[in-house]
Amino acid sequence: MSTDSFLDAALTFFNWLKTTDYSYSEEAKSKIRDIYRAHILTSDKLNKLISERDVIDTIYHTPLYLRKPIEKITDNDFKKYIEMSLLTPRKMSFYFPIYNLIDIESENIKFGQCEMLKFNDLTNEVQSEFECIWTDQSKYMEKVNLDSVIDFRKTLAFAKVDVEVGGLFKAYDSSRTIAEKSLDILRLVYNNPFKLVDSVYVAADGNIGSETYYMETNESPSLCRDEYKKYILDLTEIFLKAEKDTTRIEKKLRNVLKIYGIKTSTTDYKVQFILMLTCLECLLLTKNEKDYINWKLAEKAAFLSKDKRYEINEFLKLSYNKRSIFIHGEEVSKEDENITLKDVHELEKIFFEIYLKILELRQLGLTNIEDLSNPIEKIKFSTSAPLTFGVHPI
Repeated sequence: MSTDSFLDAALTFFNWLKTTDYSYSEEAKSKIRDIYRAHILTSDKLNKLISERDVIDTIYHTPLYLRKPIEKITDNDFKKYIEMSLLTPRKMSFYFPIYNLIDIESENIKFGQCEMLKFNDLTNEVQSEFECIWTDQSKYMEKVNLDSVIDFRKTLAFAKVDVEVGGLFKAYDSSRTIAEKSLDILRLVYNNPFKLVDSVYVAADGNIGSETYYMETNESPSLCRDEYKKYILDLTEIFLKAEKDTTRIEKKLRNVLKIYGIKTSTTDYKVQFILMLTCLECLLLTKNEKDYINWKLAEKAAFLSKDKRYEINEFLKLSYNKRSIFIHGEEVSKEDENITLKDVHELEKIFFEIYLKILELRQLGLTNIEDLSNPIEKIKFSTSAPLTFGVHPI
């Protein structure tokens, strides 16, 4: 679909709207949705520029923005206005506080498609906008000192996201999507949900605005320390790779980021347990390993662990059995078939060790998880051949 066909459809709707009471009726809603599906969703160019909310907001506010009565707005007026407000790409920068990530040590940290900044790195206008947001939010907090709230939030890390879009609502959606996906890197590294709440934007023309919600953050703050910087940079490199240049092992590492991001967003420890096992399965197993999955998963994880290999092997076999009972809704017949909070903590320790080991092996030449299978079999049956990937002995 072309831009012209969208403009014609929008104009037809606007002229129809002139014959009504101008309300956002069910009929109007249906017509706009048809335009969105037929002309925007089917066009990569338009879908990157505008959202359905942009179409609604822009058309309904045409008389307000043009400062003309609706009956005096010509077809040419309308098309020019739509082209200017929706179809002309404009650059915008969004700033999101990363609640519970505090005290950045390094400068210019990149994670995913975001840049991490300190409060003092923000312009005075952006700082003032956030202070206004936090002042307003403090009205809904019980027994808090406003100065202490603002002083603490000035220690937060901020994510900066740059987008180029046509409509403001598309800008909100695109920037938040980019920030959410990029934050999965930090969620895994720090094991913290890092919920996105507020944002302040600055457009290329200097226009500034914000989007805010009230949220009480109950998670413990994480210190932004340099010791984690290497992992953030390694994962960002994988995150930003083009699909055609990504190895099988990198795809696994990237997919686990998404699953783990979901894990940090739930407080149900049984669901966390299931997602942690899914992360390990995603990392270590192949599509051809369909039989004796619990044995194969436990064996590979134990093999990659530094110590307590027997205990890890037994724990993961038992854990996979607990997973099956939970997933299939079976009756728990023995006490040790129950999923416990202790299981989640133990699984987290194993997962992080394995994930970091796979990251390390990637640096040493591992490109495909299948390359682990033969060395494991050789070592299991006491063959003395070293474990190698490419030219790098492990």
